Amino acid sequence: MRPIHISVIAGLSVVMFGAAQAEIEGSVHVGLNSEYIWRGIDQGGGNNSDSMTEAGIDLNLGAIAGWEFEAGIWYASGNGSSANSFQDEVDYYASASRAFGCLTASIGYIYYDFPSVGGPDVLNQEMTFGVSADVVGCSVGLTYYWDIDGDNDGYTELTLDRSFELCSKTSLDLGATVSYDLEETDLHHYGLSAAVNYAFNDVLTISPYVSATFAGDGAENGVLSISGNEDDELFGGVIVSAAF
Repeated sequence: MRPIHISVIAGLSVVMFGAAQAEIEGSVHVGLNSEYIWRGIDQGGGNNSDSMTEAGIDLNLGAIAGWEFEAGIWYASGNGSSANSFQDEVDYYASASRAFGCLTASIGYIYYDFPSVGGPDVLNQEMTFGVSADVVGCSVGLTYYWDIDGDNDGYTELTLDRSFELCSKTSLDLGATVSYDLEETDLHHYGLSAAVNYAFNDVLTISPYVSATFAGDGAENGVLSISGNEDDELFGGVIVSAAF
């Protein structure tokens, strides 16, 4: 999920996991966001009134030969009317990860579908290659995104996340992101986020969040830029999720 961080990777079918007697678990969510900011870029075409609603499902498909498999679908709908505003987006993603000592390696795939406009010229599919580790209580991850059928300037993202338990039903998640365009050797953007998670029970959780992103040369002038004049952004929203 983009307000915080989303991990994506190439997967196998549910039928195969059923044959392997894997128990499928996961979660569904809905959310409302004041803006749609993706990789430091305002998907509302610079119109700060363009809010975004979202919904998604994430599945833990189980393990085979030490590899953990996940898959999901994410849907977003723009609520703005500016000329550059997106209308609908559906992302399909899957993941495979495995621990090697203190490090976890991952490989993945994500497909971006824009049914209302037929898809962008720049990017439709990406493979991801990542490594992560727990360091002094923090989750640290480095992911390279390889654009299969376009150009994303070698977008690479370093993330740092930590969760704090505030009380029995409430936790605080803090996150930081720094991204870099390897092909252009440009800082793309960096950002900070904070979310409070309140668990009503073992199933239902509500998570208001706030996030700030700061555009670098990559976000302002790179191939993924929409307007060519990206600004720093402060935005927020609320996500309601249910585990199963």
